[in-house]
Amino acid sequence: MNTLEQIAEEKAKLQERITKLNAELETAGIRLTELETAERVLARFSGQTRAAPSALALQANGENGSARPRRRGRPRRNADTQPSSLNKEPDSPSVSDRVLAVVNFAAAGMTKQAVIQAISNARPNVIGRAIQRHLQAQRLVERDGALYAA
Repeated sequence: MNTLEQIAEEKAKLQERITKLNAELETAGIRLTELETAERVLARFSGQTRAAPSALALQANGENGSARPRRRGRPRRNADTQPSSLNKEPDSPSVSDRVLAVVNFAAAGMTKQAVIQAISNARPNVIGRAIQRHLQAQRLVERDGALYAA
């Protein structure tokens, strides 16, 4: 047998072995995911806390055993910080109420841009949506590009 033929034969055997190992790895990963899902469901319905992921699970995800698994979605908020929507004063008027007040105050009518500039601490898209809601509810009327109270 020629040396090149032997090398080609060994290469084919190794390729075959790699293909089998990749298939086994894929099925093992699927089983691991199914087991973790079952563990979460059991922990949820039995009231127990879920154990930390095993080193094997972390290794299968490509992480080392010392690192915590990465969470999906938004990061958790600290207990002492609140969302900005909760930081406003409870008696302050809503953006919708402020839009109506500004337009009612201007008897000569205001453009949408003037309303946006007159209202501070609100995003322009929120103000625009409030204007649209008032137009649909017929609390505001638009004539010649200006907004008037109905």
